[in-house]
Amino acid sequence: MDNRQKVAFDNPIHFNSDRRAGLYRSEIQIDGLTVESFVTYFLPLSSSGATWCAELAAIDGDGRRIAVRTLSGRTQSLIRHLGCDLLDCVGLNDIRITELQESVRITRTASLAEVEVAKLRGSGVAAPA
Repeated sequence: MDNRQKVAFDNPIHFNSDRRAGLYRSEIQIDGLTVESFVTYFLPLSSSGATWCAELAAIDGDGRRIAVRTLSGRTQSLIRHLGCDLLDCVGLNDIRITELQESVRITRTASLAEVEVAKLRGSGVAAPA
């Protein structure tokens, strides 16, 4: 688990909270383009359906999102690959890619071990290292 994934895992989203919170946001430069990215760990209170999520959007000089369909095919591919890289080594190997109007969302189902650790943390019991 890298630093961004650890921040997301240590601060799971339990409700449909704003994923754009500064805690999860980072800007990355790829191919001369600024891409804002968010890495989150969604953990419903029932602990079923726990999901890792990376959302990426190209932004212009004013910080406004650029429609995905206006980007070159190469840039769209770079963004998708970056999103998959952001979720490398977490969750199950069931990557789902969803193209939205102004962003690309990549999700992976959390592993059983990740859910169990999260449950232990939520109960106040020390989780295994």
